Amino acid sequence: MLFEQQLSTFSHFLDQVAISYLTLLSVHLQTVANLPDDSATNRQGHDKDGDQENTKGTGHQRRGKREEGD
Repeated sequence: MLFEQQLSTFSHFLDQVAISYLTLLSVHLQTVANLPDDSATNRQGHDKDGDQENTKGTGHQRRGKREEGD
């Protein structure tokens, strides 16, 4: 009887783990689906032909006014 109760408890635990995993996976896939489509370029900044794109000015830029003597 004790073994059956432990088995039932463990089964319930595994069900909860599976539900949590599937919920997180669903949220992740929805997030990825909402990302902007950048299929024309890969992450290294090369276009489909392999030529490097002009990425001038796309990095972090200092904003605001510079003080005198800066």
